[in-house]
Amino acid sequence: MNKAAAAMKKAREIFKKKGVRTMTAWTKALRAAWAIVKSDMENVAKFVKKEVEITSIFENGHVFLEAGGERFVARPYKHYMHGWAYEVTDKGLAKILGVKPQSINLMHESAEVAAAKIEVYKQKQKEIKLAEIESDFRSMTDTTKMKLSIDSQYLFVSTDSKAGEHIEIKDSITKIKKSRIQIGDILGRNADEVDWGDYSITEYFMITYGEFKKLVAAAEQALSEKAEVDREKKAKREAERQAKFEEARRTGKPVLLRKWSEPCCSKHEECEIDNHCIYAMPDGTEKHEWGHTW
Repeated sequence: MNKAAAAMKKAREIFKKKGVRTMTAWTKALRAAWAIVKSDMENVAKFVKKEVEITSIFENGHVFLEAGGERFVARPYKHYMHGWAYEVTDKGLAKILGVKPQSINLMHESAEVAAAKIEVYKQKQKEIKLAEIESDFRSMTDTTKMKLSIDSQYLFVSTDSKAGEHIEIKDSITKIKKSRIQIGDILGRNADEVDWGDYSITEYFMITYGEFKKLVAAAEQALSEKAEVDREKKAKREAERQAKFEEARRTGKPVLLRKWSEPCCSKHEECEIDNHCIYAMPDGTEKHEWGHTW
């Protein structure tokens, strides 16, 4: 295993260990692996197949095999029986190797190195993207322009930068969706544009980040009020339920908790509807009774 692959393996080991699963440890391992990859950005390995010299090349997140003066896209992978290999779908490589024109798989241990380089590259690109998103988000002001798109099912926010992809913006959008607040009422104006589609209507509001925060605050308040109402309803239901259990203990008789009807559970009965009842019993347990109807 080469150093890049070893660094990635070590990064995974550290990340999986209980108690040290930190982004700091993961980032350090990634940076070490990336430094190795960056220092060897081109040639991964040289090997010979069918008396033809083949060079494995890593470049900008992709792996290529060069042979006979031509370059072919390759996919490094681990075969479940034969180990690491390169898959090349371009039949041109088969022709150079003098075999039947087809997509081929070349077994070579350097494919593990190439695969590790790809993974490290992807992680690095992800880090770069997240850093750009964070930077754009932190640079937003109350006057930063945003576009809010709303239809019957979706709500999107777009910006001129990558700030709209920030997790805080996404979480805020989720709050606005769940709250079901009336956007126009909060902003005090109608949509700037309306798209009258065949199956749905989409409204577009050109807003500032300051107005967006106003919507988020309204959504949070609405959600908080709803949560309080839900808690009160739940407490009331539980109190009523406990009162029925107390009645059952006091009287020594079952007390109906709830009842419902549903389609018959048996195809062998001449029945369409089953009636169900849940009773609070004197011993503090619940009893489920049901029967067919004819």
